[in-house]
Amino acid sequence: MNDKRNKQHFGEPKKINTQIKHHILSNTLNTSLAIANNLCKVYKTDKVYTYIDLFAGRGVFEDYSKGSPLIAIDLLSQHNESGKNNFNDLQIVCTEKDDKNYCDLQRLLIEYPDENITCYSGSGEWESFSAQIQSILKDSGWGFIFADPYSTELDIESLKNALQSYSKLKDILVFFNFRTLARQDGRKYIQDIDRICKNIGINASELLDADENFSEIFEYKIKEHFKDLKKFVIGVGFPTTVKGQLINSDYFYLIFSTNTPVLVDAFLDSYEEMLEKYTNYSVNQQMPLFGNPDKNYIFDVLKTEYSGGCTLYDLYKHITDKFLSWKELTKTIKKVPTIKNVVSILNEFYNEGSIKYIANNDVFYKKNSKHGYEGNLRYSEAGKSADNMKNIRICLNSR
Repeated sequence: MNDKRNKQHFGEPKKINTQIKHHILSNTLNTSLAIANNLCKVYKTDKVYTYIDLFAGRGVFEDYSKGSPLIAIDLLSQHNESGKNNFNDLQIVCTEKDDKNYCDLQRLLIEYPDENITCYSGSGEWESFSAQIQSILKDSGWGFIFADPYSTELDIESLKNALQSYSKLKDILVFFNFRTLARQDGRKYIQDIDRICKNIGINASELLDADENFSEIFEYKIKEHFKDLKKFVIGVGFPTTVKGQLINSDYFYLIFSTNTPVLVDAFLDSYEEMLEKYTNYSVNQQMPLFGNPDKNYIFDVLKTEYSGGCTLYDLYKHITDKFLSWKELTKTIKKVPTIKNVVSILNEFYNEGSIKYIANNDVFYKKNSKHGYEGNLRYSEAGKSADNMKNIRICLNSR
């Protein structure tokens, strides 16, 4: 049965919370595309890049603002028109279960002619196209999967099974309606428990017997599932829109899974941009890192987890492991752990003499400038690639 709320969602102007979600999608997808394209050039391969939208919707809102499929097509087209395309083919795959939404989407896809972009679409539950999606993923060197259900209808085990064998070089962005899940957990009705178990991949006894609050259960289970697929699993909360205004909450969550720290940074950077745009949040040098009492959080991690030293890659992976709260960040004004912010705090410790760096000279400032002191890490070089991050070692100075 078709969900009337889905029709209503696209029958209204795009809400601010959806604008936030689409901004993060756009920036992260664009960076994914650029990194994959560069690697195609480096490794002299011309593999296919595929964007897959499992809950594609109507494609456009009542105010004619674009939905995720058209945002993706625009990015693929811009990439192709740049003249720097190294892919053999650019593909977009859309599935949508609502018949009316699907027909509207099909019409829009036809109106977006680009012979260099191959479009596939299917009407029905995405699971019914799982075999075809797996085949497309198998033949795609690179890609991006976006799962944006209206509410809690995503079956995370089905998603994992579809991606398990073919997700190595594909990035994954998934939407979760956290508020609805938490409300269902509070009611404890049998049908609600079944929905939660399906959506976050937990068994009923494990859910009912858990001592933790639901937010802890949610974070633990989501990370557990996606860490089977990817090295980095990043989660960010964002609010809903009530009467045209955002409320300060973690109503929804976006979960991003990737093997590439540069993409983690793009994801978090776009999240920080939205905080700055829609709240009084503004990054400054004195701000501590996310959700922690002060900047010494990083120093404590170095002392307790990596007393013998660690790479910037390992430290960044550790720091970005906890999901971020829009409500907490807005209330307490803490830094989002972008590479720029993390390196900024590390440089403070370096200038105080608390730590030392071991790395090639090309990642350091050679002289004092408005961006950093001599001997400080240049975040643009330090975070340029996973290899750069792995080649920078951070050690505590003995006192």
